[in-house]
Amino acid sequence: MTNDPRISICIPAYNRPSELLELLESIQKQKYQPFEVIICEDNSPERLKIREVVEYAKKNFRFLIKYFENRKNLGYDSNLRKVISLASGDYVFLSGNDDILSGNSLQVVAEKIIKYSPYIIIRSYASFYKNLIDDKTVHRYVSDDYITNFSLEEAAWLFYRSVLVSGLVFKCGIAKDLQSKSVDGTLYYQNYLLTKIFVQGPALYVPDVLVYNRLLDAGDFGSSEIEAKGDWVPGKRTIKSSVYQMSKFFECAEKVQSEININFSPRLKVIASAYSYSLVAYHADKPFFDFISYIRSLRKIGYGGVLFYLYAVFLKILGIKICNILLNKARVFFGFTRRLV
Repeated sequence: MTNDPRISICIPAYNRPSELLELLESIQKQKYQPFEVIICEDNSPERLKIREVVEYAKKNFRFLIKYFENRKNLGYDSNLRKVISLASGDYVFLSGNDDILSGNSLQVVAEKIIKYSPYIIIRSYASFYKNLIDDKTVHRYVSDDYITNFSLEEAAWLFYRSVLVSGLVFKCGIAKDLQSKSVDGTLYYQNYLLTKIFVQGPALYVPDVLVYNRLLDAGDFGSSEIEAKGDWVPGKRTIKSSVYQMSKFFECAEKVQSEININFSPRLKVIASAYSYSLVAYHADKPFFDFISYIRSLRKIGYGGVLFYLYAVFLKILGIKICNILLNKARVFFGFTRRLV
């Protein structure tokens, strides 16, 4: 391979030192090695253990690790922006500190960059629950490489598909030029940033699974000063926190659309509603009237449409387990997630 792109892997870290070690081990196994791995630890309770993991990796792994510790807890958005600002590669590859790179993901990314010169790469990924990596669910948006330029329609789709931070790839220099504090506290800085980058150049969707996403019962959001102003409860997922988080999702979209002067929020709400199964399922096990209140709250912030209500009905009648089985069978049958709207 000639003219190899320099890929900086950027990892915002908060707690989960053992999972971070698994991530670094997956990077070590890559045939195509990163230009650098940058880790920003956000003053978490497990800082000392994270530091030990990093020191171990520096001694035993062959790639360059640059490790930084924040004096105070910046929060998700600000810490993500910081770790990107410290990168010096041609492209940034983002990863949560509890996810895992697939076997050849960096080589795939390098080959796609050389072939297409995209400004953004939107990955396919597989999800697994905690340590059950052999029980994976694959999420694909396309069956073949798909490169697209900016439009209202594509901006809405890209914003929606940028929620999972792991495996997102984009040009480093442009990301630094576009850095902003305007959506801090929303948890959706990557959505904001990639949408603004998309205005300047094409996005590439790939069918290759680049990362394994570890599903957790709840994140640690709400620990920082700016996040504590919201309804997040660190380590817990409540009806109130779920509704608040999705209100922030749409708030972030409205912010970026005002800056790029294109109104894609109405279309985004249609898309988000059509694919709201997981969101609805979060609280399908709650008592009936609590669940109905949850659905009504989501409706007030923009969710609706036939599919949204069908998810609610079937989840309550059939139960989460059966609905998940049926959904996974549909994914396997089609091979990728089709556009429903």
